[in-house]
Amino acid sequence: MSKLEKILQTLNNDGITLLEFYGYSTKDEDFEQDQTYQDEYNFLFDIVVKKLNRI
Repeated sequence: MSKLEKILQTLNNDGITLLEFYGYSTKDEDFEQDQTYQDEYNFLFDIVVKKLNRI
């Protein structure tokens, strides 16, 4: 297993891949919750990019 595969497996085990299914609303009328989803997604995406850049 490569370093990249190990990182992706760790992220998967930590539930990052389940973020889309966590129950956040993305409906236009629910802006506050949509913004929370987007903020958390961006935060987690940045973490993934930083980890991949270290390889």
